Amino acid sequence: MSEKLIKNKYIALLLIVGAVYFFLKYLCPLFAPVLIAVLFLTMFYPALDDIQKKTHIKKQFLAAIFIVFFGIVIVTLAWILVTVFMQYVPQFLGSAGQIQVQINVFVRDCCDAIERTFGVDATSVERIIIEKVDIIVEDFQGQLLPGLLNKSWGYARSIISLGGFIGITVIATVLLAKDYDEILDKMAAGQGSLMCLEVVVRVIKYIATFVKAQLVIMLTIGSLCMLVLGIFKVESGVLWGLLAGVLDVLPFIGTGIVLLPLALWELMQGYYLQAAICVSLYVVCVLIRETLEPKLIGDKVGIYPVGILIAVYAGLKLFGIVGIFLGPLGLVIIQQVYRAFLRYVDGDEKNGYDEREKNEEQ
Repeated sequence: MSEKLIKNKYIALLLIVGAVYFFLKYLCPLFAPVLIAVLFLTMFYPALDDIQKKTHIKKQFLAAIFIVFFGIVIVTLAWILVTVFMQYVPQFLGSAGQIQVQINVFVRDCCDAIERTFGVDATSVERIIIEKVDIIVEDFQGQLLPGLLNKSWGYARSIISLGGFIGITVIATVLLAKDYDEILDKMAAGQGSLMCLEVVVRVIKYIATFVKAQLVIMLTIGSLCMLVLGIFKVESGVLWGLLAGVLDVLPFIGTGIVLLPLALWELMQGYYLQAAICVSLYVVCVLIRETLEPKLIGDKVGIYPVGILIAVYAGLKLFGIVGIFLGPLGLVIIQQVYRAFLRYVDGDEKNGYDEREKNEEQ
């Protein structure tokens, strides 16, 4: 292979990276309902086709029923989480003073233990820590929580915006379902559009694999946390276990957001066994995710686990919290577009695709 061709491929890779970044950063927010509709139809179209043959109901109506059902499920889960949060906020706000006293006692005990063990005067350290804790608690009571509660109109607007987003997604799904077969036939007729179709199908396969893997991991970790915290009688252990399972989708710190503060809280109350259980449970959850995630995601899409790790980190830097998902997705899009480009350059875009598809499925 000539040096000139290698350089061209590197330039093409850089252009692909830039195009994918532009797509995820600027085009995805604008065309999100249409993209979700395409994703939904590509994943569920075989099922819709089978149901249509049995019931003779038009696919666009079936697609609307499917996506409305999923939308209702998502909105219901979000509503439950918000309701539970709003129930616990007043209780937490009312017990903030008690928490402050317990933290101060815990700090004093730690400083006294340091003085007895090392013979070092920890009075100044104790005073600084307690002052900082008092400031944090007072700010939390006086500014943060009331500010959250006072932004009810902002939350209402977000709910209305979410409803509009779901409505547009449903309309886009219905319109695409009506002409889906015709669109696929036209794309399969041209060489360039066929390559685009190949990339889309492979990316959607990755998304399906990613979602399935995250659900399996979340259910595994959430069930384990609810079971262990319930058995060892941690206060509201089932609720904390459920929350840990949901937040585990955040890499590295997911369950730690719940279990580590919970361990500290149990320690301050003198429940040393429960505190140790929470810390041990966090370690076990990290090991479960580190074991399952590469097997469920990395191995099936041909990407090394370290590549997914780097993609998650880069996604967080470039897109914020949603980069947890956009980072790996962007990596897969870059990989698939670049592979399609190489097949096009090598002239084996048809035979090569069929052969690689067969090998990957094996």
